Amino acid sequence: MLQGFNVENLVILFAAVFILYLAFKFLKGILKLIITVILIFTVGISLYNIFIVQKPLSYEIDRYKTDLAYFKSMSSINKEAFNALKEIKENKNIPENADKLKELEKRAEGLNHSRESSFIHNGYIVNFKKLTAAAEAYKTAGASMEYLEELSAMSDDINIKLKDILFPKEKH
Repeated sequence: MLQGFNVENLVILFAAVFILYLAFKFLKGILKLIITVILIFTVGISLYNIFIVQKPLSYEIDRYKTDLAYFKSMSSINKEAFNALKEIKENKNIPENADKLKELEKRAEGLNHSRESSFIHNGYIVNFKKLTAAAEAYKTAGASMEYLEELSAMSDDINIKLKDILFPKEKH
């Protein structure tokens, strides 16, 4: 039962608020660290291109515009792909959604990106091809559960994480 406002309850309440405050501070610090690392890499690449490689500033501005449009398009394609995957996992319109994934893969391959971000694009396309192949196998196998599990595992690979970009894993 509730005992009202006694010393023990107030101490527990203050301890809970303090722990919640520390958790928010920690998450805020992690977010700042991630943004700082991204900015350091971005500025580092730009400074390298401008001062070492002697590329004009207009090249860097165009590169930023191109890559920004690339990441927006990639995000849009990912949303459509995840919707198609969701329907495939629910056994809805499997042939249509598998064909939609093929079409999305072709759109993703054709996305314009800068030379500096081609390693991101190449990893993205490799993962997208695996996903499309798994969806096609699932469609061909008549919605076999074995391929559904493989499809679920591969759908996680289409999201490119900062950790995967900075520290790529080698598959043997």
